Amino acid sequence: MLSSSSSPVIALFLITIGLNLSPTQSSCPNLCSGHGTCGAKDKCTCQNGFMGLSCKDRTCLHGPSWSGHVYANDLRFYAECSNVGICDRKTGLCKCVPGFTGGGCRRTVCPGISGANGQECSGHGDCRYISDLATDVSPFVNGRTDRKYNLWDKKSAQSCKCDATYTGADCSKRTCSKGDDPLTNHTDVHTLLDGAVVKVQVQQNEKQKLVIGGVNDISGNFVLEYIDQFHETWTTRPIRVENNVGTTKRLLLMANNGGSYFEGATYVQKMLNAWGSEATSVNNGGTSAYYCPFNDPACQQECPFGLGYKFGDRIAITNLVDTLQTESIFYVTAATPCRITVLPKPVSTSVAQVISMKLLSSGTGVEPLIGRSGILQSLRSLPNRVIPDLSVTERTR
Repeated sequence: MLSSSSSPVIALFLITIGLNLSPTQSSCPNLCSGHGTCGAKDKCTCQNGFMGLSCKDRTCLHGPSWSGHVYANDLRFYAECSNVGICDRKTGLCKCVPGFTGGGCRRTVCPGISGANGQECSGHGDCRYISDLATDVSPFVNGRTDRKYNLWDKKSAQSCKCDATYTGADCSKRTCSKGDDPLTNHTDVHTLLDGAVVKVQVQQNEKQKLVIGGVNDISGNFVLEYIDQFHETWTTRPIRVENNVGTTKRLLLMANNGGSYFEGATYVQKMLNAWGSEATSVNNGGTSAYYCPFNDPACQQECPFGLGYKFGDRIAITNLVDTLQTESIFYVTAATPCRITVLPKPVSTSVAQVISMKLLSSGTGVEPLIGRSGILQSLRSLPNRVIPDLSVTERTR
């Protein structure tokens, strides 16, 4: 028991806070900047696109190296910024040296980018891959289509393809008009040592041969492309393959009033057996005969007309022997193999008749270009009179 006169007792308490620290666990630099995971020995494993001790630096795109060691078959090492740029570690973008551009500095720059108006190819051409330029069909390389470029930089190296009337590596130079040298339009006469005379035609007119082939009638349109002296390509309006207006055909036809059409008699009356040979009776070789199926390719070869006409054609029908048509002028509303649908409706015929069919006018709307005259008119009507003079001849076989 303590007396009141005794000295006070001071109680000291020692509080121990346990941090529970492991001697083997610590922290990675900057906690890997949020772009990686912390592993053994305080080492960060960075995510794709980041690098460095703390994963704070960005990586840049890689590409085939423009310099350095070359593998067999011209293969290249992949290098950051393709070895022709410096990577900005803050943005992850390459700062390419002059002459290179694109992701990872993978492409060359076309000349003229610092020239007129600060544009590639001086604003007078297209910057194209070298592989594309190699396959261009050009009259300056004899129009060859088998050329190709497949080396490692086929989609990296670029060059200018100049517009018409421009030339040069950066398309900054103009080309001048060209004309025929009047001194070349003659024939040279040479006398050989043995006295023989040889005539040499110094200049001849250029000739192009266009062949269109098919079975019986041919239908459809085609266009012509002309490449002028400045390498500019001009395309004509569509030209019809069908016979010229004014052409008359003698045909064996049947008329159908209910269907409002004319049809080739050889088509509807030709009977075939199961093997496709001509049937001489309803029961040929134990197999029933069939009428030629409509639109069957083999039967189309028996077709005297049909595909040679189109909607809007105006035709004249004459020389119907047994039946007098109340109308002789018809307008084509549809055309299929061996059959044309017309207005007004024709008078039906019970048997096939030999008639004359004349094409009076072709199509509707803008007068189409047809045959020989169409080729002549289409080429003459190209802008700027790019073809100053020409003639067209036609021969059928």
